[in-house]
Amino acid sequence: MSQNSQISLKIPPAVVAEARDNIIKTITLLAPYLEQLTPAERQEIAKMSDKTVAYVGKVVSYSDTNPEFCPKFLDVPELKVDYVGVEVLKPLYDLSGQLYTNIGDSMMLSGSEAYIASLSYYNNVKQAAKLNEPGAKVIYEDLRERFPGGRRKK
Repeated sequence: MSQNSQISLKIPPAVVAEARDNIIKTITLLAPYLEQLTPAERQEIAKMSDKTVAYVGKVVSYSDTNPEFCPKFLDVPELKVDYVGVEVLKPLYDLSGQLYTNIGDSMMLSGSEAYIASLSYYNNVKQAAKLNEPGAKVIYEDLRERFPGGRRKK
């Protein structure tokens, strides 16, 4: 019985190299404009969700049409710059998230299939070693290091 395969990932090396170069080019292109936060900063910072984007957009609009309600300390031009920054980056974020998810899913599926196939091979070698098949014990001893705990006796 053969194993069902959901994926047969064969990306030509030239395509992988071009994709990698394009990702590096994008990172380099955007680097002067992007910031990196520490994990603690990510935890502490106020976050803007999709609903909050709409809210902030309304505030930006109202700050133009009704400036009399702006606090004196509010830097409205900077508010607009920050809001536009979110609008500009959101499509790139969504696309890169889709790419990240698709690459991760493909790696997970390929890895799962390879691991399941490897376990089949391992179990076959294990049986062959029990039957004293020539060469099987050496392979089994090497591969079983992946499972150091072994089975617990009841």
